[in-house]
Amino acid sequence: MRAGISSLAILGCVLAARPASGQAEPPDEPAEEPRFVPRIGSSAGVGLSLEGYVGMTANHSERALRGHGVTGGIARVRASYVTAGGFVERADEIEFGRWKAFGGFAGVRIPFANWVDFEGSVGGGSRTHAEDDLRYDDGNGYAWATPFAMLRFGLSDRTSEAPFALRVGFEVVAMFDLKRHDQPWEVVYPRAEGLPPLVFRGTTPLGGSSASVLLSVGFDVFISPTLEKRKASVGRRLIREFFGLPGVARASFGSCF
Repeated sequence: MRAGISSLAILGCVLAARPASGQAEPPDEPAEEPRFVPRIGSSAGVGLSLEGYVGMTANHSERALRGHGVTGGIARVRASYVTAGGFVERADEIEFGRWKAFGGFAGVRIPFANWVDFEGSVGGGSRTHAEDDLRYDDGNGYAWATPFAMLRFGLSDRTSEAPFALRVGFEVVAMFDLKRHDQPWEVVYPRAEGLPPLVFRGTTPLGGSSASVLLSVGFDVFISPTLEKRKASVGRRLIREFFGLPGVARASFGSCF
């Protein structure tokens, strides 16, 4: 009981000392806006995000450099300074084929307070190049799969510090097929009766490398909360209030005893 009464008395003296200190001090001058200094690690935590992306890619094979549009989806876990996940991707179909790819990746994440997160990772998976042109395999087209290695670099940011928020990101991705293949083709042109048909044969080189620029958006959920500063106890707040007061206020505080 005595301890409770003493605490109330201390708190009352601190509150009473504030007006006295305010009268003794000159008016406050306008404070300058603090400069922004990135702080690493304050956004560290564990979170899960599901993102969709669209982008453009340049695919280089043995004989040509061709452009594609790509779409895909990513499931990604971010835990402190580590990121890992998996993805599926599809390129649009042009005259020279298309591809589907899936794989996984893991790497390093550098989170900043009130700013963006930077990420870099390595990974791999399988990519299937396909085309339905009648000149391949007697009109059946082809579908040829190869393993690939991958590098991913990007930045992203959550739209809110709430446990559930949108995340927008930008990535540069490079894929390198680990196998090469020459796909044979044949085209037959019939001619007049009695003349043999014209037959053209050749091969199409498959496999190569691609570089993509991607824009992603998705939902981000904290599995465990973001690291925060510990809240000060009542005693610590009282001590901070006392020692943060100027001399006049401390003198008023002392007069209470």
